[in-house]
Amino acid sequence: MSRFDDILVALGDSLTWMGPGYKPEGDNWVSVLEFALSGYGRTTVAAVSGNRITVAAGTGPFFRAGTRFRLLPAGMAATPRRFTGPTGMHDFTVTAREADVLTISPPPWATLAPGTQMLGTGGGAELVGASCGHSGDTTAQILAKLPAAFEYGTPAMALVLAGTNDANPQGSASIAANAPPDGTGFDVAPGTAAALATPGSWLRIGETEGVLVTAVAGDRITCTGLATAPAPGARVSIDTLRNLVAIGQALQDGGVMRILMLGEPGCNFFTAGDWPVIRPGVRARQAMQRAAAAALGVTFCSLYDFMSARIAARIDGGTSETYQIAPGNVHPSAYGDRIYAMAVAAAIVAEGWLPG
Repeated sequence: MSRFDDILVALGDSLTWMGPGYKPEGDNWVSVLEFALSGYGRTTVAAVSGNRITVAAGTGPFFRAGTRFRLLPAGMAATPRRFTGPTGMHDFTVTAREADVLTISPPPWATLAPGTQMLGTGGGAELVGASCGHSGDTTAQILAKLPAAFEYGTPAMALVLAGTNDANPQGSASIAANAPPDGTGFDVAPGTAAALATPGSWLRIGETEGVLVTAVAGDRITCTGLATAPAPGARVSIDTLRNLVAIGQALQDGGVMRILMLGEPGCNFFTAGDWPVIRPGVRARQAMQRAAAAALGVTFCSLYDFMSARIAARIDGGTSETYQIAPGNVHPSAYGDRIYAMAVAAAIVAEGWLPG
């Protein structure tokens, strides 16, 4: 299997939104991670003076020296599916940057007006992201989708953010009474098995851990690790830690040496959230994500710690919609995406996987 140094795969229920809109699994996505890692960015012109352009506040870092870009008419909606290198569409190059002021070559058009859009790529490693997950996926479902991570060969890096949905309703079920369980399997409520278990994933039955799924057929789950037949009505739940380790091991077995295990971010609402006191469930999942990274010997990146540090430093607010789309919504806003991307990019650069 060939190695593709420009492919970054994302495995997780939440990484599908790390970009300008949802993308189906298996699709290529141009994400804010690529903004941060490869210099891809989109902004608007605020002011022009000679060969210096002031861009929208806070977007300058996405156009570092070496970034190639083109100028688009104001209001034009044009976002490419993916960049694979120079495409002939780049009119200008950033030669220097100070905050949100870019020095460019050649000088811009004399008639360049504020509001003109800028779209660019370059300035470093040009990565292409491949999403191998979908919003709502459990760790069991992510395990089943691992082959998609190798569709183009062995990827250069893998990002794993998984476990959040294991705590949602699709992450547990009760053993059905209509088909008596035995020492090798049991039935669960109709329609619940697919999210709960996939071959190679791990379950907990009551307090019993380490139940390995060998097959799923309809509502029937066959497994090993059952000392006795479980009782009808017993609660079955996903063994998140073992599944996280299994995901990482499968990536390593496939030759992926650069793996970033992400810790669940916090949520902030108008009246409740994870600052200053983190919710117990979020803390528990973060602990499992950290433990999985330690067991695998891979890098752990805490999105929560990164966000919390910004709040403590008063860079961002902790009780507003800074990160969230709306009160009570656990998916981030576009700004929240950028903060997550900053955390991931900083971790990748700290490991020396890409230049700063």
